[in-house]
Amino acid sequence: MSLFRTTLTPARGARILIALPIVATVLAAACQPIPSPTSPPAPISNFPNASNTGANESVPLTVVNHDVTVTTPNTTIQNMRFTNGANLWVRADDVTVKNSVFEGGRLNNHDMSNKVVYNGMVVDHDTFTNIPGQRHNTTPEHIFYRVGDGGYVAEAVKIDRQQEGFRLGGADQGGTDVVIADSYVLIDTYGDMQWNGSRWVADEGTNHVNVSSPTSPNNAPCDGHPDGVQGYVGPHAFITRNTFDMHSYGPGTCNDAPLFIADSSLGADVIDNAFLGGGYSERLHSGHFTSYNNRIARNEWGYGPITCGGESSFVLDHQSGDLVADFDANYHVTGTYQAVTC
Repeated sequence: MSLFRTTLTPARGARILIALPIVATVLAAACQPIPSPTSPPAPISNFPNASNTGANESVPLTVVNHDVTVTTPNTTIQNMRFTNGANLWVRADDVTVKNSVFEGGRLNNHDMSNKVVYNGMVVDHDTFTNIPGQRHNTTPEHIFYRVGDGGYVAEAVKIDRQQEGFRLGGADQGGTDVVIADSYVLIDTYGDMQWNGSRWVADEGTNHVNVSSPTSPNNAPCDGHPDGVQGYVGPHAFITRNTFDMHSYGPGTCNDAPLFIADSSLGADVIDNAFLGGGYSERLHSGHFTSYNNRIARNEWGYGPITCGGESSFVLDHQSGDLVADFDANYHVTGTYQAVTC
């Protein structure tokens, strides 16, 4: 194992398609393409939340307070706590990051300087949260995604009060397919404002932005471009049984989306997810898609529950069972309403 301090400039920013059930299969067959499902599984009514995702912090965690770069293939990083915004840069194939906590930091396997994605990364029961005592992520890295870019499996990951969730990227630089399963993403846009039901008002942050129409719910202020999952030249992804929540700042926050796949991405199979908030809650723009049994929070969008197309590569292969829904505080479905389609 090679772990060393680094001042590496952070990179910004496949097709893993598997049969259900996903959990055991995904961890055993990471980065092995499996045909896309052509019929929906049974819908679910209980979605992940903060209490059933992320690291088990009752076990001893080794504290690391500086950036780390992994350069040895097949390395396992387990039971670690990255503090003070420390990041983990994966620069080797087949790295596993398990039961670890990132306080303000992020995890990245895409070396954009050398145009290489290090595939086979497994992100298993990890937590991405804020520095203790801070509601918002105030680190310089707060505007970047927490996990990315390509060729990874994410299982039971908790991304708590961060400005960005997962990234799908690097398909043009060797990034293979991605799986995101049984995970929880709560978006918090540091320095923005909150919708109080009738107008935008300042939150407890200090980096407030101007609001040209303070009484318009679709004129949300925004620090950055927050999304639960963003595809930017992304590999194909299998996204199932997750919660993506960005509704706390009001309808249409930043007019971005819990799920936003665009910009020459290859598409996704989107199955049994909970989407809350956004300009549109589900945005499918680039690549091949299936969309089954997703639940979209009622009246928490700015413009509508779903939007599709807009790029020439867009193809909707299959869609059924997507419904508008109400949720309780634990993301249990308490009611369903109209179907939504592209």
